[in-house]
Amino acid sequence: MRRLLLILALAGCARRTPAPAVDPWALRTDAELDQEISRARAEARAGGRRVLLEFVAPWCDDCREMTRLEGTSPAREVLARRYVRVRVNVGAFDRHPALLRRHGVTRIANYVVLDPVTGERVAQTTMEPISRREPLSSARWAAWLEAPTNP
Repeated sequence: MRRLLLILALAGCARRTPAPAVDPWALRTDAELDQEISRARAEARAGGRRVLLEFVAPWCDDCREMTRLEGTSPAREVLARRYVRVRVNVGAFDRHPALLRRHGVTRIANYVVLDPVTGERVAQTTMEPISRREPLSSARWAAWLEAPTNP
């Protein structure tokens, strides 16, 4: 019994290196973003999921609120189960103009669901819980993610 307790105690003392934090506002070149979307489509096809393009910017209050909601239940679980996510930092709407035009993104936080096989848009929405003063719960966001539709 003492030996088991000692093993358990030592196991808990092992130093673990925390996983590196992912920068939710990372800037990518158009080529890097194209590669990321291709990788996401392949992963989504293999796992029976869809791709979620998230058009955001760090200066956007709505985007920051959506980032917070994405880390709460039940939205967090739905995102993990149903989607491979690609965040697109639009800067001041001066980054990735071809992708913005292709998906008709004129406001953010904008979310586009892609079919992983065809790459075509399945659904799209803009979430503005702060600027429109329409509070959004994690449950409501999760409901849209479960059955995405166009507004």
